[in-house]
Amino acid sequence: MSVSTLALREEIHSVLSRDLNLQVETVESDLIASGVIDSVALVELIPELEARYGVEILLDEVDLEVFRSVTTIAMFISQLRPQASPAAWEDSDPS
Repeated sequence: MSVSTLALREEIHSVLSRDLNLQVETVESDLIASGVIDSVALVELIPELEARYGVEILLDEVDLEVFRSVTTIAMFISQLRPQASPAAWEDSDPS
């Protein structure tokens, strides 16, 4: 995993915990099996990720497994934005 993906992973963990008030124990925790990510959480999370990272997430084209853990979410966002760095993402923070 690249350094930028590691930084992104930590930022996404913070977004889930701080901004969406979701209890995420570790970046490897199974968010779906634990009930942290459900349909309501996805409705809140997807627009947050899109706004923060300037990506478009089309649920009909994305496997739900992408949202299995903080790590899988970070890897997915990294694939959508391979040219950007976490420092650039901070500049686009909508909050």
